[in-house]
Formats: sequence, C-alpha cells, structure tokens
Amino acid sequence: MSEQTEELINVLVCGNDGATVHIREVMAEFQCFKVVQAAEIKSVAKLEEQPELSLIIGIPGTDVQLPYLASTELTARYKPVAGDYLVLYENDYVSFSPKEVFEDGYNKIEFADFEGADELGIPKEHMGQVTAIAKMCHEVNRAYCKALREEQPSWEMAPQWQIDSAIKGVAFHILNPDAPASASHDSWMAEKAIQGWKYGKVKDADKKEHPCMVPFHHLPVEQQAKDFIFSTIVKQAIQG
Repeated sequence: MSEQTEELINVLVCGNDGATVHIREVMAEFQCFKVVQAAEIKSVAKLEEQPELSLIIGIPGTDVQLPYLASTELTARYKPVAGDYLVLYENDYVSFSPKEVFEDGYNKIEFADFEGADELGIPKEHMGQVTAIAKMCHEVNRAYCKALREEQPSWEMAPQWQIDSAIKGVAFHILNPDAPASASHDSWMAEKAIQGWKYGKVKDADKKEHPCMVPFHHLPVEQQAKDFIFSTIVKQAIQG
C-alpha cells in the first residue's frame, strides 16, 4: 500500500467537541452492478517529444494487441503499469484500474453458448431477424456512403466478410442495448484486428488496411455518424 493511500485511509474527521472518528465510520457501503468494457494493458512506454503515454492493450480472448495513446489528463489521475486495465464506462468515461482492484471487482461476461447457434454465435431461430436488421443497416449505410461519395456494394453483392461484420454488429447491440455508438466501432475494430486488419490511409481489402482502424474519438465526424446510425437502427428495430 502506498504512503498516499495509507494517508487517505487514516484521515480523521474532527467534530465540534474535538472528538475524532475514523473516516470509514462516516461512509456508507455501496455495491457495484455496472457493466463495463475493459482491456488489459500489456505494456506502457513514454515516447520522446510526446506528452501522451503509449500503451499496448490486449484484446480479450485473442493474441491481438493494439496501440493506445493515453492523454495527459487521463494519466494525471493514475499512471498505469503493465497488467492494469483500461476501462470504458457506459457514458464513454475512460479510466485506469489497478489489476488486483479490477479483477476482484469484475467478472468477464462470456457470450452464452446457445444450443443450435451458428458459427457467429447467433441462435438459428433468431438468425432471420438479425440478418434482416443487418441488411437494413447495410443499405442505410450504403445510402449515407453514397452521399459521402464512398462506394459500397448492395447487400446482395457484398462479400461474406462484410455481411458477417454487419450481422455481428447487430448481435452486439441486441446483447448490449445500452451500449453507446462508440462501442459499435470498438467492437467492429476488435473484430477487424482479429482478422488481421490494420490502419491504412485508404481502404484496401486485399492488404486488409482501413482508415477507420483508430479509436472512435479519432474518427472524422462523418465516420462517427455511421456508428450512431447503425446503433439507432438496431435499437429501433428491436423496440418496434
């Protein structure tokens, strides 16, 4: 335990009569039930002439590792070490959590092993509905891309990886109905990274390079809009 932590725990509160009580005696107990997204920090480095801290985070359940630049505002609150966790909350608030604290407080949510589920992990009885929603998302996105002068194939002409990506995106939002639009991008990027995709200035399916392989807040506004549109369509479809 650090000296700073010890000092905080041992703070005493003085009453009007001069009596003292331990700070713990005036605090209530709370239990956390919130769901968060998190990734383990594999390494931490400080690069020359760069104020941000350079991290390498691991995608849970895979051997894939991705770079992440932690802002000075973020590291001012806590400087992480390898083994700690980068945590994303529902309101897009990001923080670090020490390894022991995080692992004692959270259990990893595993996708249900549905009987009769296909290779995408979606029960066969729901596959038709999920696919229909995915097609709707794809075609609305295609129309939006056309306005941006970006070419996208129709659902019928789309390659299988693109269809699977849309279906997985729909399944993600069905399983996580309160997830923000940024989570849609995070899920998409993690799936792409697992498949071997990386950042590139121009989208190139043969080289597996994509300009959107960056954190959500680094995306241009018109690209962020795609995730807002996608998540909104799914939410309206399952609520309607």
